[in-house]
Amino acid sequence: MTPGAERGRHLRPEIRPAGPEAAAVAVEIYVASANAAFLGWQPPMNVDEVLVSRWTQDLVKPGYRWSIADVDGCAVGLAAIGTGGARS
Repeated sequence: MTPGAERGRHLRPEIRPAGPEAAAVAVEIYVASANAAFLGWQPPMNVDEVLVSRWTQDLVKPGYRWSIADVDGCAVGLAAIGTGGARS
């Protein structure tokens, strides 16, 4: 069960900065959400060293500030704000 999913319970995520040390967690969230969103439209993505390495670099790019949302100690979301334009 998703953390905090008990009926009637209000989720109160903790938002924390996502630096390069959070790359593996960020990739897991990204891959899971992309696979769920594009099921049947694109081949499933997998977490691999290449993607984690790319995200390690992306999480420190100037012009972006990345955050991870945790609920009950479990990473459940990822967001970025910035002026850097679309990710390449």
